[in-house]
Amino acid sequence: MNAIKSLISSLFIFLLVTGYSQSNSHRFAIKSGYIKYELTGSTVGTKEFWWDEYGDKTCELEQSTSTTKVMGMTDVQQKHELSIINRETAYSVDYLKNKAYKTATNYESGKAIANSMTEEQQKKMADDLIEGFGGERLGNEKVLNYSCEVISLMGSKTWIYMGLGLKTEISVMGINNSEIAIVFQPNASVPPSKFEQPSGYTFEDYSNVEMNPWAALSGAYEEASEDDVPQSATKYPYDDFTNKVNRLNYNGYKKFMVNSMEGMHTAIFMQGMSNSLTIVATSKKGADNKEINDAEAIVRNGKTYYYGEEEDEDGENSSYIVLDVPKYDTFIVIAAAPTLSQTELFKIADQLNF
Repeated sequence: MNAIKSLISSLFIFLLVTGYSQSNSHRFAIKSGYIKYELTGSTVGTKEFWWDEYGDKTCELEQSTSTTKVMGMTDVQQKHELSIINRETAYSVDYLKNKAYKTATNYESGKAIANSMTEEQQKKMADDLIEGFGGERLGNEKVLNYSCEVISLMGSKTWIYMGLGLKTEISVMGINNSEIAIVFQPNASVPPSKFEQPSGYTFEDYSNVEMNPWAALSGAYEEASEDDVPQSATKYPYDDFTNKVNRLNYNGYKKFMVNSMEGMHTAIFMQGMSNSLTIVATSKKGADNKEINDAEAIVRNGKTYYYGEEEDEDGENSSYIVLDVPKYDTFIVIAAAPTLSQTELFKIADQLNF
């Protein structure tokens, strides 16, 4: 249940960042402030939230009790945790377990994504996300006398004001939770100390672990390696890439996002919450050829493809085909998780027609 709540929260956070901040480089449209939430439902308690510099710095403190009843058994979980994000660094403290952690964030890459898009492009990405996960806009309602846009997504609703969620209702698998702002102080001054590393704790440092931009949606993390070789920018025209992926219509997969970053064009499609399809255009220079070396070479309709399958550390299987596009010195990668057959991947490749 906590994983589902985290996933839904991550999706709403993505919406806030990409479509509702009214600025292409800020998370929120209000510079600083404070919100106190009341938590009700299977989780009861309070959550406090401070922010500054339009969301580049945030601090969240939650004290709550979650009660879950399954088949006559009751599970009770206490929570007293502090979470701080200060641009490039995140801190967390679990007061009940007396544990503290810090890690690097994807602040710079997140800024790069935001700054690379106009507000119109951000709004379109948010619309694609809503549509891809079966959500909808429900109009406007007031929370604490502030007019909020109401968005439904995956059995949940959130009330958004100037990029900030003032109310959230989640109903999943018969378990209901809600949080609603009972105190909202926009533009309140917040002491800089709120965003500093808390004293009195020894922090386990995970700064060498970098969150993938989509990790919040998949639960996956990737190790940042000093040996990573920067890839040259693909020469494949982004407009052409976008036009091709936008016409893909395959077996209920919904477009989640299309973007170009760090020299690669990427499109992600989702079928429900467990099946993903990723399409990437990447330069052949500096590319990791392991997948190609381990794959089966196939010449089809005058084009050279490579087909392979992989198993990750968690035992999850995926499959892929790689198309060599000599004209643009580019590889087109079509990857499916979980595994799709070679026949199905080629159906997708035929539709895309790179």
